[in-house]
Amino acid sequence: MRIRYTRRAELSIGRLDDWWRAQRRAAPDLFWTELGETVELLKSSPEMGAVYKTRKGNQVRRVLLPKSDSHVYFEIDRDADWIMLLVVWGARRERGPKL
Repeated sequence: MRIRYTRRAELSIGRLDDWWRAQRRAAPDLFWTELGETVELLKSSPEMGAVYKTRKGNQVRRVLLPKSDSHVYFEIDRDADWIMLLVVWGARRERGPKL
């Protein structure tokens, strides 16, 4: 499956990567590496993660990046053969993102 990114996902990934590099100097590439590994896994196992909610008739799923403590929220379109990453969101926040 192909991976597509919403603008919001691109912005959230950039912000988290910038924060991680500035705050986690012992492992500045950890977030980026973990995200990349997860995206590759999604291509072959798109059903991984848990169903978070239904939006516009589509299931929104999320998968945890355990080392960087963030969730990747995504939708699957099997007919079009793509996965749309919606946002990457800090798992420690008291609420999930508005989708």
